[in-house]
Amino acid sequence: FFQAEDGIRDRDVTGVQTCALPICRLLRTTDFRHPSFGSDAIDPDLKPMRQQEATVGIDHQLNEATAISVRYVHKQLDRAIEDTGALDADSNEIYVIANPGEGLTALAFKSGSLSVPLPKAKRDYDGVEFAVEKRMSKNWYLRTSYLWSRLYGNYSGLSQSDENGRTSPNVGRAFDYPLEMFQDGGKPAYGPLATDRPHQAKAQFIYQFGQGTSAGLNQYVASGLPVTRELGIYPSSNLPVQYLGRGSDGRTPTYSQTDLFVQHTMKVAGTRSLQFSVNVFNVFNQDTVTSKYSTYQKVNGVVPNDEADFYNGKETLAADIISQGVIKSPLFLMDNGFQAPMAARVGLKFSF
Repeated sequence: FFQAEDGIRDRDVTGVQTCALPICRLLRTTDFRHPSFGSDAIDPDLKPMRQQEATVGIDHQLNEATAISVRYVHKQLDRAIEDTGALDADSNEIYVIANPGEGLTALAFKSGSLSVPLPKAKRDYDGVEFAVEKRMSKNWYLRTSYLWSRLYGNYSGLSQSDENGRTSPNVGRAFDYPLEMFQDGGKPAYGPLATDRPHQAKAQFIYQFGQGTSAGLNQYVASGLPVTRELGIYPSSNLPVQYLGRGSDGRTPTYSQTDLFVQHTMKVAGTRSLQFSVNVFNVFNQDTVTSKYSTYQKVNGVVPNDEADFYNGKETLAADIISQGVIKSPLFLMDNGFQAPMAARVGLKFSF
């Protein structure tokens, strides 16, 4: 941060002077990313990431062409590795590579007799799928299925679905500050994760016509995705807090899509053949909303006035939004992601 002679301030995170006047003086520097290496930045008791999975299913053949099945899947994350952070007196972000909630990062807050554990990374999946399959016979094939599932926890995983698929495994925004992992009132922010779709129905149909022509139809219908509002805290870092809990603002609309595939094969000479194909995605050009702008503030968020009160169960952030005059973004909860439009892929294959 620089200050010009007339008191106008300008900021350049690269350190390059940007004052309008030629004479400036340095006010302070802020380190937005302290290096996460060295003996003081890696938990000496760091353990490997661990997850478990269990699957059980039953298949039953009704006749020569038709079978039914049911399958149950459970997956759980036992331990994650993440850069777990805090702010120093100058608002620099300091990180420890750790298993969140263990070792050096076991506590989220401690003051006097108040000692609050940091929630561990939680990502649990349960799903039950029922399916009916009619194998290819008499020129047609059909498979239909229904899946009920729940994806629950506080950790979006290595693909960072809380951050629109950010590709930064093990160093996402989760756990960058202890308060991030709680909702207002000091409750751990557990709930439906960003890609949770409780109900999903699928159908695939194929029909073989004469003279080498076949067609296929794929239909997919699923529940919308949870919408979770976020509030940035400590404006110098803008750390996101899901202060009303996960799924605070409902879900996006039900998602559905129809895809069509047509293929024709013709012999050229001997064993040679030409194959033409057309694959059309989203045949009806649906434009269902897939995400909403979930950041509450327009510019700066809040500076929590009293973290001890927060962890004691008081809903301090809601009060801080009012007392600190946080401006709501005009984009808040507006649609900002949509289903991909209709697209077609044409193919030509020569076999010999």
